[in-house]
Amino acid sequence: MTDRGTLVFWLIVWALGLFALLFGQWKSKHPGTALPLVYALSLSLIHLFGGMIYAFPWYEPEALYLLHSGTHLGVIAEGFRVSTIGFLGFIIGVLLIAPRLLPHKDLSSHQKMIPGEQKRLPVNLMLLGGLFFVFIAPILGAIPSIGAAAVSGVRFAIVGLALACWVAWAEARKADFLKWLSLTALFPALTTATMGFIGFGTNAAIAVWMFVTTFYRPRWHVVTGFIAILYFGLSVFVTYFRDREEIRAWGMDTKQGLVESAVARATRVKDTFLNFEFLSFTDQAHLEYIDTRLNQNLFVGQSMEFMEAGGVEYAKGSTIAWAAVAFVPRILWPSKPNIVGGTDTISKYTGRDFGTSTTTFGIGNILEFYINFGTIGVFCGLLLLGTGIRVCDIHAGQHLNGGDWWRFAAWFGIGLGLIQPGTNLAHVVTGTAALVVLVSILYELHFKKLYLPAGVTPPEARTAPPGRGKARPMRGSAMPVGTGAKATAGVTRPPRPNRPNRPPRPPRPAGGRRRPGRGRKTL
Repeated sequence: MTDRGTLVFWLIVWALGLFALLFGQWKSKHPGTALPLVYALSLSLIHLFGGMIYAFPWYEPEALYLLHSGTHLGVIAEGFRVSTIGFLGFIIGVLLIAPRLLPHKDLSSHQKMIPGEQKRLPVNLMLLGGLFFVFIAPILGAIPSIGAAAVSGVRFAIVGLALACWVAWAEARKADFLKWLSLTALFPALTTATMGFIGFGTNAAIAVWMFVTTFYRPRWHVVTGFIAILYFGLSVFVTYFRDREEIRAWGMDTKQGLVESAVARATRVKDTFLNFEFLSFTDQAHLEYIDTRLNQNLFVGQSMEFMEAGGVEYAKGSTIAWAAVAFVPRILWPSKPNIVGGTDTISKYTGRDFGTSTTTFGIGNILEFYINFGTIGVFCGLLLLGTGIRVCDIHAGQHLNGGDWWRFAAWFGIGLGLIQPGTNLAHVVTGTAALVVLVSILYELHFKKLYLPAGVTPPEARTAPPGRGKARPMRGSAMPVGTGAKATAGVTRPPRPNRPNRPPRPPRPAGGRRRPGRGRKTL
């Protein structure tokens, strides 16, 4: 089989795996919040499409950068083959292993939040995430340990927006649902305007979109929307990549303040998207944009060639040990070694010299597992990662169904911390651990006070009987069993107390007069 034929085969396997994951989550007996789908789509953005363009007979790289980097069909095909094997391991962990580790639990009888506080929680989480993004992360981001928690706190905005979409859909408020869902478009625009990078905002929007797929009906809308989102997202990428150097250069004048710089860059972003380009699979420039930035199969394939030729030995778990070290806060271990990764590690295990290039690349989960233990390491590593993400996904779904929205937010946010397929494991562990600590602190300082005493059910927390509202429950999703236009999600209607027996009527006196029209008519 030719290199292109091999590539096409593994592309088909990847596509089938995506749909198996989508329908497997829908049919699962465990509730879910689509965290595995978020990871699958994020991984596809840096592996699937970079491999797909080389399946087109008309595409050959022509840009000097791509030619100097050594990219060609053979190395891409080998890298994508290993990436697909890892993706299959991820799917097995999600669909087969994780559900068997956790029993199916009904948490509807657990401790409840105060209804008024729970109703305000989605907006409060969005405000909390915005506070971290605008003030706390820029100020405290450079402080060891504290900085990691400050940056991780931005994820509360993602969780809050996802929860707001769910509540609006559960209460059959379609206008509010569309309003909250449309706000996800602000994530890519905001990160592009403030930081010059579109990837962070895109991943945040993907998290909300995939969460919506767990409860939105009808399903054919979901499948159609899934494909449309992929195409539109790639169109946004090629439009951004066309002008990204100018976008990053604008607003970098050191004489300007933070607000002036952000306004200048936002103006440039507006001009870029006023000249929007839809992706064309026959446009050489568009395909080269994808090849340049969304094709980590190149690094995987080059590391295979370099390491098999004896250029360097396998890491044998050393970078995974760095991840274990990263788990310990620097406050407790001031002399902790610096995290090694990114472009330097890629250069070491691929033999490439990046020279004076200012572009930085993350090592990515696929490449990091490969340089440690080869192809079997990629399969087992993503199997474990898929299992962990699905465990967080199930816990989040159970708490959402049980009406405990804060614990849903905690598990959903921790799961998002594990979803970083384009970076090294040490950063994944650091960010996730920092978020666990931050969630625990916020619970003890504030959210603990928002719960009712154990065993107390708020009298006003009642849901309409099934069938009264427009929303419908879905097996394996985070949709409450009984939802209606005025439903409070996740809380069941308490039984109606028996009415006391009324005293019997006294007997009518014999021969008493009947009121006109109330007696039996006689002739």
